[in-house]
Amino acid sequence: MSCAVDQFLPAAGAGHGRSWMHGIGRTGAILSAFAGAWMLNAGWNFSQVAMALTVPAFAVSVALMVKYLRYRGGGRCSSAGVGENGLRVEWINLARRL
Repeated sequence: MSCAVDQFLPAAGAGHGRSWMHGIGRTGAILSAFAGAWMLNAGWNFSQVAMALTVPAFAVSVALMVKYLRYRGGGRCSSAGVGENGLRVEWINLARRL
């Protein structure tokens, strides 16, 4: 997911976006341990816990598919801005200005 930040955010905001992404991910990792302990403490068996874990996994897969379908044909993330060797034209132009 870290590479997607460069595709969807300008260079000036990519570091900030990546930091937010990692921070929210770490928070989710910590909270998931508490959620798992709560489920086991509530008497859930393995199949109930596994079913509960499919809901967020399915939601993320749908969100990524929607993002792919939204940006595949146009916008900043299209292949129209790709140079001859696969580098994005905006990165090439940025390097030339430096």
